[in-house]
Order: sequence, then structure tokens, then C-alpha cells
Amino acid sequence: MHANKKVNVLVVDDHRIVAHGLQSLLGNLSYVKGIDTVGTAGDALQAARKKKYGVYILDVELPDMPGVVLMKKLRELSPLSAFVFHTMHEEVWTVKAMMIAGADAIVLKSDDLSDLTAAIGEVLAGRSYYSQRFDEYCRRYEQEQMPTQQELEILKAIAVGESTNDIAKRMCISSNTIEYHRKRLFRKLGASNMADMVARAIRSGLLVI
Repeated sequence: MHANKKVNVLVVDDHRIVAHGLQSLLGNLSYVKGIDTVGTAGDALQAARKKKYGVYILDVELPDMPGVVLMKKLRELSPLSAFVFHTMHEEVWTVKAMMIAGADAIVLKSDDLSDLTAAIGEVLAGRSYYSQRFDEYCRRYEQEQMPTQQELEILKAIAVGESTNDIAKRMCISSNTIEYHRKRLFRKLGASNMADMVARAIRSGLLVI
């Protein structure tokens, strides 16, 4: 993809004020051919089947599908497109989930518009772009880690309603070990209770049920 080539852009955000604001503000960029907006993942997939988009600007949290899951589906339809996450979420685990999923750029909604335009320019030139605030945030919390595969297995079991004893028996580990990993998951995901933990994992794409 080349920076001097005009491309179509699809904004996927269920907050209509945000979506239409981006459509208005980014529409005058020299490398933007046209901008469409949709509010759901389903509509985004439908639009992608009808029209070729060079750049997708995605929210992380959508009403019908996590943004990272949507990106994977869109990439199957449009492997040469670039994907920019425009998000309000600054949690380290959320940022890492987006990076691991293959985001080309991540920009905070609290960043200046110039950051978003810079991100689009960079991804069109084949480079990555991440909000400067993520660098500061990740340095501050550099000890935080993504959930391990074992923790994700426990999380999925919790999400589908398995009891601690059943999980322990199936995984051949003690109930105390399950509780230990449960506490680690609470901390890593910044969750306040079980329902919040599962919701955060689904929203970020770490957990697909």
C-alpha cells in the first residue's frame, strides 16, 4: 500500500457522533477517496463484501462482536487492508491483545486528531503507529502480562459455568491452583468480579464463546 494512493476508509464505531465526526474531519485528507461509517461488526462485514477499503478504523468494543475478532474476519476478506484501532481503552492487556491480533495502528480517542491522521498516513506507507501514551503506560506497567494459556483455559471454563472442583479435576490441578489463577486473572484484566472479568475478556477478544 502506498501513501500517495487514495483509498476508501470504513469507520466502525457504534457511537454515531464519533463515527460521523471522523467522517467529516478525515474526509478532506489528500489520501482519502471516501469514508463510510457503520455501527456494528455485522454491518462492517457486509460493507467489506460490497466495497474495497484500504483502511479500517475500528472501535475495540462493538455491540455484536469484539473489535479484534472483527479485524480477523475483515482481514480474511481484505488481506491487504490496514487496520487502525481508535479506542478509549488504555489497559495494558487490551493494548497487547490488539497488537497480538495484528493491529497496524492503535490511537486513543483522547489523542489529538493529528495522531489519527498520522496513524493513517503511516499504515498507508506500510508502517505501524501506536499512541505515544501507550509507550509511557507500558513502561509504567511493564511487569503486567497477558493471561497464560492455562489461565485462558480456566477463564473459558468459568465463563461456561464449570465449578472450581470440575475445572480442577479436568485439568488435573488442585482447587487452590484454580483460585490462584482466578486471582491473577482478576488482577491482569482489572476486573472487580467474575462477570466483569468474563465481559472484559470477551470485549478484548481474549475469550470467544
